[in-house]
Amino acid sequence: MFYIAFAALALVVPGQTQTSDAAPPPAHKEKKICRRDEVTGSIMPKRICRTAEEWRQIDKTSGVDENQMNHLRGQMH
Repeated sequence: MFYIAFAALALVVPGQTQTSDAAPPPAHKEKKICRRDEVTGSIMPKRICRTAEEWRQIDKTSGVDENQMNHLRGQMH
C-alpha cells in the first residue's frame, strides 16, 4: 500500500506540471488535394495528397504549367 501512495505522490511533483506556454495550434489546416499517380507495373494507382502550395511547387519544378493542369483536370470531368 505504501508503494502505491508513493507512486501517486511522485506523479504530482511541483514543477513538472504542463504549462500553457506552448504555441497554440494553427487556426486552420490547409486543405489537402489528392491526385492519382499511375505506377508502372501496377494496376492500382497510387493516391498522393498534398497542399495546394506543395502541388504548385511540384508542378513548377516538373515544368508543368498551372494552366495546362487546369485544362487537363477540366477534361477529366
